[in-house]
Amino acid sequence: MNVQKQIILFLIFFVYSILNAQSQLARFSFKGEGGIPTVLSSQAFKNTFVGEFQTGGQFVVKIFPKFYSGVGFNYALFKTSNNFQFRIGNVTLTHDFFLRTYNTHLILGAFLPVEVDKNKPEQFGCIELRIGYSYNKYTNVVLKVDSGKPTPLTEYYTTYIQPHFSYTFMVEENLGFGGFINYTMYFNTFNPSYASLDKYVDYTKWNNRFNISWITLGLHFHWYFIKVQRDFSD
Repeated sequence: MNVQKQIILFLIFFVYSILNAQSQLARFSFKGEGGIPTVLSSQAFKNTFVGEFQTGGQFVVKIFPKFYSGVGFNYALFKTSNNFQFRIGNVTLTHDFFLRTYNTHLILGAFLPVEVDKNKPEQFGCIELRIGYSYNKYTNVVLKVDSGKPTPLTEYYTTYIQPHFSYTFMVEENLGFGGFINYTMYFNTFNPSYASLDKYVDYTKWNNRFNISWITLGLHFHWYFIKVQRDFSD
């Protein structure tokens, strides 16, 4: 059996499992999460910033059996890395520069019940695709402005996607805790001229062809608004 056939069979089994699993969950819920981001690309962005933390929350609504949608928000903080210093002469930063990202998004996702007791899930996975719009701002920076040149930009907007997977263990009828992993990719490349970062570092030595992206590992809670018996397959 070739690889293509194996992939097709896996996808068929995956979709069948989602559609046929039985569970009971509330129609409305809220998810809160927090984790540590690790920069993946580009090389220029990776050598400029390291992730401090990422946090956020999502309001989720069931729209079909096992499928849901919602809206959410992520905030991530990055600070200048050690590689950012000492690249041109003996430049030393007196403090860290920061990049703050404010990300709003729409959610499409599916519940994947794993362990079910009397049609109520004891643990389950969630797979999501988040699509949104991001506001990004450099703070705590010391701008270097050439004479007669405009002041460098310190903020910008972009769109992004964020595939997300989480796993939840229910500890109460309406409350669960677990872990998650997600991947964030901006629809733009890193621009070192913003906040005059290119005045501190020789960026010609670093590849900057790929879009800004990072991966985040963390913990989350999932809280359901109504603590009653409910049939998620209705």
